[in-house]
Amino acid sequence: MNGNNTLFSLLIFSAVCFAQDPMADAARADEELAKGNIDIAESLFRGALEMDPSFSPALLGLSRVALRKGDLNATGTFLREAIDMEPENQEFRDEYEKLKELNTLMNQGNRYYSNGETSESIETFRIILERFPTFSEAAFRMGLAYSRNSETGVAVESFKNALRINPYHENSLKAIKNEAKRAFLSGNENYKRGDLESALESYQKAIVVDNTFYQSYYQLGVIESKLGNDVAAIENYQSALDIQPGFYKGWYAIGKAKERRGDTDGAITAYTTAIEVYPTYAKAYGAIGDLHLTNQNYDAALQAFIQGSVVDASYAKSFIGMGSVYLEQGLFEQAITPLETASALKSKDAMVWFRLASAYNGVEDCENGKRAAREASELKSKFGGGWYELGVAEWCAGKGNKTAALNALERGRNDRNWRPSCEHLIKEIRTPK
Repeated sequence: MNGNNTLFSLLIFSAVCFAQDPMADAARADEELAKGNIDIAESLFRGALEMDPSFSPALLGLSRVALRKGDLNATGTFLREAIDMEPENQEFRDEYEKLKELNTLMNQGNRYYSNGETSESIETFRIILERFPTFSEAAFRMGLAYSRNSETGVAVESFKNALRINPYHENSLKAIKNEAKRAFLSGNENYKRGDLESALESYQKAIVVDNTFYQSYYQLGVIESKLGNDVAAIENYQSALDIQPGFYKGWYAIGKAKERRGDTDGAITAYTTAIEVYPTYAKAYGAIGDLHLTNQNYDAALQAFIQGSVVDASYAKSFIGMGSVYLEQGLFEQAITPLETASALKSKDAMVWFRLASAYNGVEDCENGKRAAREASELKSKFGGGWYELGVAEWCAGKGNKTAALNALERGRNDRNWRPSCEHLIKEIRTPK
């Protein structure tokens, strides 16, 4: 029995000793570092030091981790600690001498860069990378120098090289984002000028620089839509959403493109998704309401417009939509309140006043009908609908001012779209039954 206990204890002791092997951890750390897994390597080297604080190869490993991170101060600190542990270790001393050379070259390259001597700084950083290929900061600095020379392509490649050496090099990530943003903003300027071809090139350039720049895919979709290429537009919008699923404007844009292609169900699905990711997006509720209204699905349309008004009481389109649903069904009394709200929110919109005039005329409230129709006519004097509604209100089913009614209707006749309606009412007024 005692013999078994002794054997068991020896096995446990051996297992613990085997598990706590700093050399094994250091070997694994070297492998991970070679793969570019910096954080794993650093953790393993630190673990080896915790097992054996005098294990100097782990300090050498940590110095190489710091070098990949571009931290020369930490690199020097770890090397000095390693040398202090093993003063006679020639490998450590050789590494330290190389570090001195690297410091000298970096100071030289940075000085060239600060003095505006970009060609000299690029050459210096190239030499550094040739001699110290795992020093991420040299690749980053080279990218900055190329960027200053407006050599965007090689600048971005240098930043990406820094990230290959050190995937956590935040300044390189920011630099790439900045280059992409610069191309994106150039695209916006070209778009504003109406130069769509140059805008497309700039947005595509931004994507080449940073393929996660979802705004560029979105803008490519906007241009394709403008050019009538809705299939290509949808593909670009979807690419933006694959990167940023919460980009509600992308879902809305897909909805509009599908709507133009006659895909009502697909459009409603896209608008609904936009609302799911941005619940107060009244514009998407309005788009759903418009689709249902076009298809005469009045209950569904009204529900969508009401929901839009609840999430954003300042969005006039929801109230216009409600009024339109009621008007199409001849429910003039119900249309008045939402259209009054819409007119307060969007007082410079002639069509809002036109619809409100129609509602008031529908219930024979001639004074309010005149008020609304005059607003519509003043805002849009060539629109025959406003003059028609003013004529209806002035005539007031025979109880109003015949001359004023005819004058308004004569103005309305100038709009060919409203000429038949105006002439019909003129005939009624002149030849009453």
